[in-house]
Amino acid sequence: MGADAAMLHFHHRFVDLGHWPQSLIIAVYIHRPQPQIAMFSIVPIPAFSDNYIWCIVDDATRTAAVVDPGQAEPVLQFLKARNLELDTILITHHHPDHVGGVKELDAAFDPDIYGPADSPFKGSKVALSEGDTVNWHGLSFQVLTVPGHTLDHIAYHTAQTDIDEAPALFCGDTLF
Repeated sequence: MGADAAMLHFHHRFVDLGHWPQSLIIAVYIHRPQPQIAMFSIVPIPAFSDNYIWCIVDDATRTAAVVDPGQAEPVLQFLKARNLELDTILITHHHPDHVGGVKELDAAFDPDIYGPADSPFKGSKVALSEGDTVNWHGLSFQVLTVPGHTLDHIAYHTAQTDIDEAPALFCGDTLF
């Protein structure tokens, strides 16, 4: 049966109808499964004067992952306001506006830090290359090598629709 197919539920009970003999009442109703609710959301955290740090929020576990935290303070304020614990950082490339806040966030939360292999940025705890996978709370991000903006540039893609009910791509500055 498909995910959106209706299911029939049958309930029966005996009732007292006064002077009538007890009768069997059968109630039938159609139950339609609720639409899938996204388990995660992406929240833009304003940074610098014209940029964003992308935050993936898992409300069920009160944890978060951030992508390219160029500044720590906006992330720290956001996490505190939402009562979230940072457990993962995803880095796309080595430029300061993408890694400038990593050291301070690492000191505050000791998160897993993923970033490109062979990068001038040495703050990653896990070095990634084309075809690697990053798993976070049941989400699988495929790592894509996307040199162009920088030679060490990578992107993170998930085809899963658990984030805001759509696939997601975190591509850093690849489109610029």
